[in-house]
Amino acid sequence: MNGCCGTCKYGHYDKMQGYVCVNDESEYVADFVERDHWCEDWVSKDDEED
Repeated sequence: MNGCCGTCKYGHYDKMQGYVCVNDESEYVADFVERDHWCEDWVSKDDEED
């Protein structure tokens, strides 16, 4: 399932720069991304697997 960074568990919002990916399994980790950007490593914010 794919979704956007704005709805991803690992898409954290920074007031100065926007969304940053913190998923260490994603090729976009530590990158600033747009809210509507998506990738194959998307995880729902509602996922309680941790």
